[in-house]
Amino acid sequence: LSSSARPTFQLFAKVSSDGGATWSPARLVTSFRDPFSQATQAADAFDNQRPHLSRVGDSLFLVWERRVGSQAPQIYVAELSDSGTLQGEADRITSAGAYCNNPIVVDYRGAPVVFWFDNRRGQNRIYMAQRDGLLWQDFDLSLSRLDATFARPVVERDGLFVFWQAGAQASARLFLLEPDRSAVPP
Repeated sequence: LSSSARPTFQLFAKVSSDGGATWSPARLVTSFRDPFSQATQAADAFDNQRPHLSRVGDSLFLVWERRVGSQAPQIYVAELSDSGTLQGEADRITSAGAYCNNPIVVDYRGAPVVFWFDNRRGQNRIYMAQRDGLLWQDFDLSLSRLDATFARPVVERDGLFVFWQAGAQASARLFLLEPDRSAVPP
């Protein structure tokens, strides 16, 4: 590093085809130029943190926080190939203007669903995003006016359950959003 270079966090992947006895060399996953950034920064100018991997159908999906410099982190998602490289391009799920944290991706009915929290409305709220064609559609899941953080989705045969923490310190509570079963099936 030169004296003017800022150290950044990058994400790497290794794969094993023998149950973990041996591993491939590390491959840089976050080496792409960011098409969503207004600044034309090199890939190594971005911080990439808090990755989460999940198998969705027959694919492996990665979500993480990504930011350049002191800008607010945004949530990105990418499909990885069997060799640990990007399958297609990475997508930015969130839009600039919010500080986004703690992404988690799960398989729900064979499709990737991403959860995180951000402060786009002035306080932290829980969001869920699903792919809708080429774009990602997000939904606010927060049920109260309390500060909401750390969504934890659980997929069961009865549906998708989402837990999160809301409130501050000693008054913090655990919330649960569960499938609505109040309607009579058709």
